[in-house]
Amino acid sequence: GIRDSSVTGVQTCALPISTAMTTSMTLTGTFVCQNFTTSGRGSTGMNSIVLGGNLTVNGTFLANSGGSSTTRSFFQSSAIGTQRTLSIATFSASCTDLDFRDIAVTGTASPINDAGRTLRLGDCGNNSGITFSAGVPKYWVGGTTNWGTTSWSSASGGGATAADFPLSQDTATFDDASAAGITVTINAVYNIGSVSFSGRTTRAITFTVSAAVSLYGSLTLSSQVTYSGTSTLSFTGQGGTQTITLAGQTLTGAITLNGTGTYRLGANLAIGSTLTTTLTTGTIDLQTYTWSTGIFSSTGTTVRSVAFGTGKILLTGNNGTIWSMSNGTNYTATGNKTVESNYAGAVGFRLIASGDNPAASVTESAAPNIVVTGSGTDKFTFQVSAAQSRVGNLDLSGFAGPIGDSTSGNRNAPPVIFGNLTLNAASN
Repeated sequence: GIRDSSVTGVQTCALPISTAMTTSMTLTGTFVCQNFTTSGRGSTGMNSIVLGGNLTVNGTFLANSGGSSTTRSFFQSSAIGTQRTLSIATFSASCTDLDFRDIAVTGTASPINDAGRTLRLGDCGNNSGITFSAGVPKYWVGGTTNWGTTSWSSASGGGATAADFPLSQDTATFDDASAAGITVTINAVYNIGSVSFSGRTTRAITFTVSAAVSLYGSLTLSSQVTYSGTSTLSFTGQGGTQTITLAGQTLTGAITLNGTGTYRLGANLAIGSTLTTTLTTGTIDLQTYTWSTGIFSSTGTTVRSVAFGTGKILLTGNNGTIWSMSNGTNYTATGNKTVESNYAGAVGFRLIASGDNPAASVTESAAPNIVVTGSGTDKFTFQVSAAQSRVGNLDLSGFAGPIGDSTSGNRNAPPVIFGNLTLNAASN
């Protein structure tokens, strides 16, 4: 058997693939086998089975054997948004508690029918050949404990059952029917749909994220929520809109945006001044709100965008790169394109990297309008590598320190400015 390893090279194998899994397995390239069997992980959380190419199972497919609603396996393409074909002759009736993303099921077993939720299959988007159950609310009815427990019910204040563990198309719902002062901790990796605390209006609750999770729906907090934990929160929806409404709360972990849809603010968003928001793919829609983050990173060639509207991105970090977009290929922006930096201290430098490598990779229409506030006296600098960084307007009227950093050649060149330049007499 193959145990927790990457499988490459063999294109056709008459023998079965039988794997005792504890974390993950990657199949690279097209692969054909007779039977396909993987065991459940034996502890709460999720195994990952990554398809780098298509997989054909000429016999029986039995993944996550012995698994449960809280010990799941995740079949996914190696490239988000790109489907892999999973051809199955026979889908075992014992095959339950699987999540799928970017998978097209074909063969005589297709379509796999889980409309009645007997198999508890999770839909993470861009799948075909599977009939998933419709997404429904699942209510927290437990006390202080971990997410991956049988503390869920199909009704507010109802009885808890293992079958009611929320799938990736469901809405995990927290209301005032559960006790006050409890802590719910995501302590293992899961695919999670929407999370809503909108009905938690009178009873305090702590929501701790201590494992990296992917959200495929919206996130709605309330004034009763205390958010804790330093693990990264990934918004990975496949198409559609994920709305983020934090109700004045501050997230204590980094954010990654790597879905194919829209991430829309329903209120101001804030994460800590040392934390990074990473936009890999998809569109941020600020509307009228502020996205506050220590660092904003979106360098590369993937298609991504920010619809600023009348909102803004507020950079609260310092002593390093705060806007990281050296490679702005395929990045677009609309609206006012306001990017504000508000550090008020004197430590180190703040660096803007915008379309400097490859040269001119941030277009004039996408260039950020940089506004510096806070009267900081550190150094405000711009990256230069293959070329100078590129900005729209540059407003330094709220900055009292030196512009550029003479101690570093790649931080001492002025940017290309497409719009207006406003200086503070105190700057030099």
